[in-house]
Amino acid sequence: MNKLIEQMGGLLDMTHSVRDQALALVGESDMSFTLDGCPPVGDLIRLMGDAEQAYTDAFGSRKVDWTTRAAGRDEVSSGTSAIEWFATLDAALKESIAAVPVADLDAPVDRGGWTYPVSAHFHTYREAVLIFFGKFDVYLRVLGKERPAEWQGWVG
Repeated sequence: MNKLIEQMGGLLDMTHSVRDQALALVGESDMSFTLDGCPPVGDLIRLMGDAEQAYTDAFGSRKVDWTTRAAGRDEVSSGTSAIEWFATLDAALKESIAAVPVADLDAPVDRGGWTYPVSAHFHTYREAVLIFFGKFDVYLRVLGKERPAEWQGWVG
């Protein structure tokens, strides 16, 4: 285990927990809901999972591949199944972060034309989740879902 996961693992767990609270609001019938010019709810969720997989892989390979598709994405049919899917992705992400040798925390990660250190890669992943929160919040509001208090505290 390295200092990155020791120091930030709890924050990562909290972030994923808040995500799961919101996902729990989405039923099977909500997955096809869309807004003009935007992907359906289900696609938005699957795209976040694909991004998580790309970040996970890059902790090991030191190169982000945005064409990555997360295993199991096609079985995500509701918020409940998304939570189960993300549990697997989240565990793999934490293992991938923990496996980075301390000496490599400043190693570059190639993002396709520019690089930044592995430690920044963690923060950028978490920022991607927060961006997902903002997008997902719009869908929740339009769908008339009662957003959990903790979600409101994080997202507004």
